[in-house]
Amino acid sequence: MTPSSFPTVLARCKSALPHASPKTTLRAAGFYAAIALPLLYMPVLVSGLDTAELATLGALLAVNATALLLGHGYDADH
Repeated sequence: MTPSSFPTVLARCKSALPHASPKTTLRAAGFYAAIALPLLYMPVLVSGLDTAELATLGALLAVNATALLLGHGYDADH
């Protein structure tokens, strides 16, 4: 997921939860982003870890940690 696609994810979550509060929408986006982001690790790891890829992996881990924090407590069955 790129930073430019994050507003699209928020819009999709908002349309799926039309009566949800902004806090619930943000939690939903964080929850689903935390699920999807690890898929981006594989290409970085397969290509090898030189300085540029190490920075990319670090950024992905930081974004994933943020998504985990935002999505924690989201009730997907709600």
